[in-house]
Amino acid sequence: MKKVWLCGFCISLLAVGCTSTNSSSSEVNNSRTDTLKQIATSCTNDPSQGKLYDRIEKISRAAQGRVGVAATVLETGESVALNAEQRFPMQSVYKFPIGMAVLAQVDKGKLKLEQRVRVEKSDFVSERQHSPIRDNNLQGVELSIAELLKYMVSESDGTACDVLLRLIGSPKVVTEYLRELGVNDIVVANTDKEIGQDKSVQYRNWTTPEGAIALLRALHEGRGLSKSSQALLLRLMIETPTGLQRIKGYCTRKNR
Repeated sequence: MKKVWLCGFCISLLAVGCTSTNSSSSEVNNSRTDTLKQIATSCTNDPSQGKLYDRIEKISRAAQGRVGVAATVLETGESVALNAEQRFPMQSVYKFPIGMAVLAQVDKGKLKLEQRVRVEKSDFVSERQHSPIRDNNLQGVELSIAELLKYMVSESDGTACDVLLRLIGSPKVVTEYLRELGVNDIVVANTDKEIGQDKSVQYRNWTTPEGAIALLRALHEGRGLSKSSQALLLRLMIETPTGLQRIKGYCTRKNR
């Protein structure tokens, strides 16, 4: 029988907060990617819990920073964790709970996927931040909420993220939604633009590895979302073109 793994990996490397003094950005990015690859491969190869923990602990010692891991097999309850209660900045991962909160409002009838929204130049995140919407529509553009969700979740577009946060009210609305789901160890506190203006702000938007697992479990179980919204969000996550350098790219096809 196929086992369903829920894995939450958090890697906080020295350069993330501009504290590195002897590593170039490319070296740090390579270290983060290599660490992620090794941990993802270890988890999905399904070894025993003891061997898996030993392997993860060994990998973390070689990483250039702090590593947190939580992995759970839904069918059996087997789990392994390393620094699973520590807080890590989510960076672009915070777009996942934002997407859930937006779709929850769609389910309640407060928003509609086909609803058109005007994205103005003033909505654009800075040029230092990733935004295909900004790059391809210099004078602004009108998009549906469904299109904004795709840009945010699949393309990690910061402009789409902030427009959707505005539509649902504020980042605080996302955190309140998470508490309703029983997910307590995740906080969404800022817009993407605010994070881009001050790198220290990213640390206000945090999760623990255990919190990441709790949210993945909620999505898997369909809590807080209709079946259609759950299916849409999963599809948008699977379709992300950046996945080859993330967990998706290092899992075998049967484990995706």
